[in-house]
Amino acid sequence: MKKILTFTAIMLLTACGHSVKMSDLQYKESGRADILYVYNEDKAFDGEAWSDDGSSFKITVDCGIMKRVDFFDEDGNLFYAFDFNEREELYFNEKGNEITKKQARDIYANKYKHLKEVLLVEFNDILNQRTIESSGDEETAVVKESKDAPSEAEKELMAAELEINKIHEEINARFDKLIIARENLEQANETLARFEHGTNEYNKAQKEKSTLTNEIEECVDIINRNYAKYCGFCITVTQNISLYEAFRDKVKSAIAVEILKKRKQEALDRIHEEYYGY
Repeated sequence: MKKILTFTAIMLLTACGHSVKMSDLQYKESGRADILYVYNEDKAFDGEAWSDDGSSFKITVDCGIMKRVDFFDEDGNLFYAFDFNEREELYFNEKGNEITKKQARDIYANKYKHLKEVLLVEFNDILNQRTIESSGDEETAVVKESKDAPSEAEKELMAAELEINKIHEEINARFDKLIIARENLEQANETLARFEHGTNEYNKAQKEKSTLTNEIEECVDIINRNYAKYCGFCITVTQNISLYEAFRDKVKSAIAVEILKKRKQEALDRIHEEYYGY
């Protein structure tokens, strides 16, 4: 029963999402340049919010963190987007296909000019007016006075960041150990190729190779047991180091999303509890 009611609450929240205006929300910069927190009053906002006209642009927010902003032309076609995760600008034609910035500027000169001179200005004006640190209105002044005592929403987001950072440090340490061992193994193989079999240098390199091989196998086994589920495949002891790095980045991204989704669901459950009392 609780799951059904929770699902209903989620659907209601989603259905109401399009009525939320970006100018109704509050924003706060974090210590990191790539994160902008979004609040609805003192709670972390989740979902979409639109420009005042309901059609020019919208932001997408996940668990209180700004993820993306989309800008549309007068026909309702997506023309430009900014991805806050990747810090990446994206341009699109009328069919929704991605194009280059140069193509956008040359082929769609009027749209490009309107984006730069009108829509982006309006978007940034809203952020400047509604960002807690930069606004000077009375409502925000009260928030500024108590900003040393973080809200529950801010605590939740900070906890998510700390959890993600801690796990990412652990992942980096395990992959660093593997990559260093692989680099040392390559050096040992080069030494073996330079010296004749049976010499002191050869025997020393052979012993080091054996030790490093065992270390690499152990690292690969631990990584696969802990992280292969996030990628759907296992790494091997003979793969290129660049593949290890790509595997690591994919694992870190997947775990960060998992943690944020978990906290997002917990937040929605709390909303349900507040409204229904159980």
